[in-house]
Amino acid sequence: VPLSHHLWAGHKMHKIMEGKQGFDSKGYSAASKALLPASARAKADAKSNKGGSKANSTAGKQSSLPGKPATGSKLTSWQQQGSKQDWISLTRYLEKEGLMPTVTFSFSKKKCEEIANQLRSLDLNTAAERNLVQ
Repeated sequence: VPLSHHLWAGHKMHKIMEGKQGFDSKGYSAASKALLPASARAKADAKSNKGGSKANSTAGKQSSLPGKPATGSKLTSWQQQGSKQDWISLTRYLEKEGLMPTVTFSFSKKKCEEIANQLRSLDLNTAAERNLVQ
C-alpha cells in the first residue's frame, strides 16, 4: 500500500512523500522553514526575496538554517516533542479534515507514553460511541 508521509509544522501539514513518487523536497523545505523562530523565518524570507546568496559570517550569529536550533536548545526542531497544545492542535486538524483514524510515529517508547499521557483527557469518540464505551 503506497503511503503518504507528512510533517506537522507551523500548525500546517506538509507533504514530504506521496506513495511511489518519492521525496518532496519542496514540502520538506516548507516544513523546515515553518519550524524556524519567526525572526529567523523573516530573515530567510528577506534573503530569498533578494534572490542573492551572500556568504555570511556565522560568528556570533544565531543559526537560520532549517531544522537547526536558533537559540540555546541542543535539539533540532524536529527532535522536540511539542507541547500538549501542539498535539491537540494536530488532533483537531486531523479530525476536521476527516483524516481520523491516523497513525503517528515516534521511535521512542518513552516519548509515545508521554504524548499519550498528555492527550489522556482528549475525547475522540462520537456521542453514539461514548454510549458503547464503558
